[in-house]
Parts: sequence; C-alpha cells; structure tokens
Amino acid sequence: MKLKHISKTFIAFFSLFALTLAISCSEDDSVSQETLLTNERAILLTNIYENNISTLVEEVEVEINKLEVSANTFIENRTVQNLESLQAEWKNAIADWKQLEVYNITQLGLTVTYYNVHFAPVNHSIIEEKILGTETIDNALIKSLGSNAKGFTSLEYLLFSEDNTALISDFTTAEKAERRVTFLKETILELKNTFTEIKNKWMFFKADFIGDKGTGVTSMQSQVINNMITALEIIKVKKLEKPFQGLEEAESPYSDYSIEIIQKELEATKQLFLAFDNYLNILNEGELSSDIKNKFDLCITAANDISSLNSSIENGDTKINTLVQKIKDLLLVVKIDMAAATKTTVTFNDTDGD
Repeated sequence: MKLKHISKTFIAFFSLFALTLAISCSEDDSVSQETLLTNERAILLTNIYENNISTLVEEVEVEINKLEVSANTFIENRTVQNLESLQAEWKNAIADWKQLEVYNITQLGLTVTYYNVHFAPVNHSIIEEKILGTETIDNALIKSLGSNAKGFTSLEYLLFSEDNTALISDFTTAEKAERRVTFLKETILELKNTFTEIKNKWMFFKADFIGDKGTGVTSMQSQVINNMITALEIIKVKKLEKPFQGLEEAESPYSDYSIEIIQKELEATKQLFLAFDNYLNILNEGELSSDIKNKFDLCITAANDISSLNSSIENGDTKINTLVQKIKDLLLVVKIDMAAATKTTVTFNDTDGD
C-alpha cells in the first residue's frame, strides 16, 4: 500500500513538472516568434529605406537637375526641338517622383512639402494672373503660391499643348513672353529647393525610420502599409474615377501622361509590398502574399492595357472600369487580410461610398 501511495505522488509531481515545462516551452516559443518578427521588421524597414526610398531620392534629384539643364537650354534657344527635349525631361522627372511619392510618411512632417512638388489639378488661373500682371516674378512669389500653382503641376501647364509650334510663341512673341519665361525658370528653382528639403529630411530621418520596430498605429510598419492603401485609393478615386467628371480633373491632362504616372505608381506600390513578402511568410501567410502579388500584377496589366487616359475617358473606354475593379479587388485583401495578419490599424478614410 505504501509503495502504491508513493507512485501516485510521483505521478502527480511528474504531471505538474510536465505541465510547467510545456507552459515554459510555449512561452519560449512565443518570445522566440516575437523576437523573430521584431528582427524581421528591422530587416524589412532597412530594405525599404536602402533599396526603395534612398534609391528613389537619388534618382529624382538627378532627373530634376536634368530638367533644370534642359529648361536653361530651352530658355537660351526657344525652339520646338528644345521644347520637346524639355517635355521629355519633365516626363522622366515626374515618373521618378511619383514612385517616391508613395513614401509620404506622416511622421516625416513633409506632407505639404510633398504637395508642393506635385498637386493636381492645376490652378491655371492664378498662374496666368501672375504672368500677365506686374508683380515681380521671383522665388518668393513662387513660394507664396498654392501647391496647385507650382512644382510639376505648374510646369506641365506651361510646357504642354496640342500644338508645340503655337506654344513656342507664348515664350517668344506673345505679350508678357519674358515674364512667362521667368515664371518657368523660377518654378524649376523652387522645385529644386523643395526637393532638397525632402532629401535632407529623409537623410536625417533614416535612423528613426529603420529603428522603429513597433507595430502600433504610428509605427513605421503601420505607416508604410497605410501609405500603400492610400496610394491605391487615390489612384482609384482621384486619378481614375474623378476625371470622368471632366478631363481637367485628370492628373496630367495637358501632357496626357496620366496613365503612365499611374503605371509607375502601381509598380512602386508593388515594390513596397514585396518588402513584406518574407515577413508574411514568417507569419504563415504565404498564400496571402502570393494572392496580393497576383492582384498587383493584374492591376499593372490592366493599366498597361490603357494607352491614353484622355482618350479612354473621352471615348468611354471600359478598360478604365476594369482597372478600377482590379484595384478594388487588391484593396480588399490589403485593407482586411494583410492588415489583420500584420496587426495594422487602417487609418485611411474611404469617402467615396464604396
């Protein structure tokens, strides 16, 4: 009987030990998983900064410098050929800028500065008022204007027309032609200054961006995911649906470069998402990652199938509706499934009623 009593005591002790060990192992596994995720977030943010943000900052700076050189060449010799070269440089520069624009991080504190680089649609009335007026056109004047009357927005209005030969006269023989030239030159100077501010802020912000390994609402992980959502929502609503109210609402109606800009933004947003691929795999969300990549590709394919946004809108092309639907499908999984998997609070407010 005594031996039997000891056996029961031993069994009870062993069971308690096994349970304690199991709990300890479970806690260790949880800690190990969180440590793994924290380390992966550091890798993720470093990758985004070094391979996306830093690279794009350098590329945009190069293109804006080229834009200035081309503008000076045109100002010195105002020919159609030089105008066409300047137009091409505008397209190259804004294409790179629109990819960097995806990284308009709230905590960077440069949202208005980003708008000063490009904010459509253009306020052409104020531009013409200043050119045709008597007020001195200098850097201070351009700086004082609203975001939709300077930067790439203003340059597009000044540099593009259906007839380049006729446009040349605005810079040569038309009344106030020299003031228009000065407005062009000072607009590019202010664009350079504005971008320099953005570049310097990103260099200063690097350590804070990479070092933020949290998952809260203001964390860098949360902000870049919300930026991804915001970029897609703006493409859908402002750049595709709203222009049906009138071509002047399109992002780049004078150059008819709107769809090319959308294509660049979709590619940049996909590149941002790809930084999360391994992170989602660690979360056992490999199927979700593959689904999102596939939906990005469907959006890009639909965008590439549109040759001109202006023509598509004027002709009621259903390809725009196809692209809008593909973006909606993508947004659904990013806003719900990806946000849930990464414990991200979606802060974008969809006000279009969908």
